[in-house]
Amino acid sequence: MVLRISVRGLCSFLSQTEVVRLLDLAVFRSGLPFAYTGGYVKRLKIRLGPAWPRGVEALNDPLMLF
Repeated sequence: MVLRISVRGLCSFLSQTEVVRLLDLAVFRSGLPFAYTGGYVKRLKIRLGPAWPRGVEALNDPLMLF
């Protein structure tokens, strides 16, 4: 599933890893069936576009959930 994500305002001061962690928690709490890694620590299989610098708004970046 390919989605588009926009990070604006105060959220632009979060790093990309923090945004991924927030998305991971949101999907986990929603109970939607998405693929997780098979390692010791289960993580959501997610892929974002190129990394954005802190403090810069990201508009329409691709977000892939598996």
